Amino acid sequence: MRVRLPSPGIIVRMEVTSRTLADVPADVAARAQCRGFENYFVPVNLDAASFTARIEADNVDRHASWIYETADGPAGILLVARRGRTSRIAALGLAPELRGQGLGRQAMQAAIEQARERGDERMVLEVIASNEAALALYAGLGFERRRKLVGYRHPAAAAGEAGDTLAEVAPSTSAAWLQAWSDADLSWPLSPQSHLGAAPPLRGVALDERATAIIDDTGANVRIVSLAVRPDARRRGLGRRLVNALLHQGRPLVLPAIVPEDASRAFMEATGWELTPLSQYEMMLTLDATAKPRR
Repeated sequence: MRVRLPSPGIIVRMEVTSRTLADVPADVAARAQCRGFENYFVPVNLDAASFTARIEADNVDRHASWIYETADGPAGILLVARRGRTSRIAALGLAPELRGQGLGRQAMQAAIEQARERGDERMVLEVIASNEAALALYAGLGFERRRKLVGYRHPAAAAGEAGDTLAEVAPSTSAAWLQAWSDADLSWPLSPQSHLGAAPPLRGVALDERATAIIDDTGANVRIVSLAVRPDARRRGLGRRLVNALLHQGRPLVLPAIVPEDASRAFMEATGWELTPLSQYEMMLTLDATAKPRR
């Protein structure tokens, strides 16, 4: 069903309608997300297949998520993911011509109200630390900064002895180990639950069945999706050896800005990782004790 996006008291230059993600083909939804993130801090380029893989990994609720359209076609998106009694804003973006008119705030208010109606206890999101407009929007709706999330990069290794040979395992096997071995209270995108559906082209690798990583090596860099060492095997150099073996594939390693700032800092520094310029804030809204949004 097509409905007008509510806009009380706000002048909108063009009609904006909305449909749930469940009512939209994947290719249309992918275009909506690309339009919503035009000129964004990080380029967004998705097709139907990559969009579908991403929302499935993030546990996006198709019935709680929306795309926005104008007469010109897809023009924005709001993705809401759910795990238990927690909702997460996985994406919120509007095309450039729709920004600055209060539509993002209205979309968020609707998502918050729907989460309350479902009985959710909290809502979380991540926002790029330099995105002042988004930080102000979420703070005005009652979200509080919980912690900073950072990313890392490791230069490619110099030529030399490669060291350990990693075993290739199914991404699902690596994901199961991550589920069993990872620390609690990781960020949503880093948590093991985000990788239970991992499949090619993602790869699972392991060292002695005591350390594992899920990686994406389809680009110029090798992206570490997640990594863990079995708890009873920690502090024995296994993590360092796994990283070293990955480095000898001849490309730099990258870990996106999804790592809690204080988590594993000592390990990252000791194994030669460098902080990347981009960082995020993880923000949280407690739904059963929410103050009224500030105007």
